[in-house]
Amino acid sequence: MPTKVLLTHTAALRAKYGRAGLNRVRDAATHLAASDRARGLRTRWIALDDGRSARALRVRKVDDSSDHEGAKAFVDGLYAAWKPEYLVLLGSVDVVPMQPLRNPLYSRDPRRGDPDETIPSDLPYACEERFSLDPGRFRGPTRVVGRLPDTTGGDDVATLERVLAVAARYEPSERRAYLPPFALTAAEWRGSSSLTLERLAGSADGLSEVPPAGPPWPAGATRRLLHLVNCHGGAADWRYYGQRERSYPLALDAGDLADGRLRERTVGTAECCYGGMLYDPELAGGHAGFVDTYLAAGAYGYVAATNVAYGPANGNDGADLVCRFFLQHVLGGASLGRALLQARQDYVFQKATLSPIDLKTLAQFTLYGDPSVHAVARPRVDAAAAPGEAVPKSRAVADAGPPEGVEARRRRLRANGRALAASTTRASSTPARLASGELSRIKTELSVRAGIETAAAELRTFDVVSAPAAAAGADERFHVLMERDRAGLRAVVAREEAGRMYGATVLRER
Repeated sequence: MPTKVLLTHTAALRAKYGRAGLNRVRDAATHLAASDRARGLRTRWIALDDGRSARALRVRKVDDSSDHEGAKAFVDGLYAAWKPEYLVLLGSVDVVPMQPLRNPLYSRDPRRGDPDETIPSDLPYACEERFSLDPGRFRGPTRVVGRLPDTTGGDDVATLERVLAVAARYEPSERRAYLPPFALTAAEWRGSSSLTLERLAGSADGLSEVPPAGPPWPAGATRRLLHLVNCHGGAADWRYYGQRERSYPLALDAGDLADGRLRERTVGTAECCYGGMLYDPELAGGHAGFVDTYLAAGAYGYVAATNVAYGPANGNDGADLVCRFFLQHVLGGASLGRALLQARQDYVFQKATLSPIDLKTLAQFTLYGDPSVHAVARPRVDAAAAPGEAVPKSRAVADAGPPEGVEARRRRLRANGRALAASTTRASSTPARLASGELSRIKTELSVRAGIETAAAELRTFDVVSAPAAAAGADERFHVLMERDRAGLRAVVAREEAGRMYGATVLRER
């Protein structure tokens, strides 16, 4: 029987909710386990700070809920012993920590470059690679992982009870129920968002461009079950913003999505910076963020970035790809967790080698929701169909449990992830030192290729690191030129090999 593990930290939950509140969380988890059992899924509660469980897994217990290294080692021990199909990190970052991976793009001068010193990430839990703060080590995910958060810093246990209850009562819907989506874009990125929607849903009809469009959005739009937002976001901000030149009007306010304007069963993605940041609402005057807002309304899942994300104005890259791949797999009937796992693998697979921005993108996008949930039903073959004949849509049966052939699929995904880890070269997480003459030459060449002025730009160069089964090219390296212009932070990324420069992709801070 497939296994799902709810991994939490008992002392951290007790500190937030008291003993009675902890018992309420356990009761809600027990109800979820009973519902899962009816679907053919065995669910187990495990605490990072439980000594008996730690001894059984041959790992040390994690007394401090902020011990990210201990939490990673515990998860690796859990997989070595049990190999669960699904891992649910139960609680926010003050219960089960995210891994603070080093951001290779970090600039000590946020006025010129990337302001994020670290990348808060759940990606390492999805990888077999041992503990490290180097994001480049985690390029071959093999595990299905999601997080069911409570409110960071909060003391209302009903929040966690509610997300557990939604996971317990979920029911898949037919694919058509999730289309068309509710889609917003900053006006500057209409080309990118249109391409995403055309590949996702076959048409960009219905895409709202901000400006000139703006809130309030009709309830009929926000109550659609699939959401895609490609706008600006900010740290500890409950709002998303559009853009046209230097104007950044409001696009979406999380507070406006309350009172029935979001439906249970919603699956959402946001390419926006900080859209997946789990912050204490007290930091924002009591305003809850988008993750809390969506899950409180009964959303099945929400995928977003924990800090500054990147994508082009017209093509698809970076944040666009992760969100699109995820939604494509959801619409194809994958569980939410498998959809993100495959999206991560798809992202790595379609890159020749991973740039510093690729490393950040891969690490920062996180699934908030139970990874075992199937939002979209998988068509099944019934006895009335001829051998090998698919059931017509009108006779398709909703499959609330793990799809048939899950073991074979898991073996393939594990093999794919291991192959990617072994064969994917990537940028170093530490920039190389350049002589002043070489620095000036590279900046000039990138300026010509990208058609931009780079006098005030910050250049970073990264050597390419070989993989176990693939060597880096001759003198292969990445150049990343970052500057803030009137439209915000811009990054120009180019790869060099054997003295020849390839491409000059311009990406924008989302």
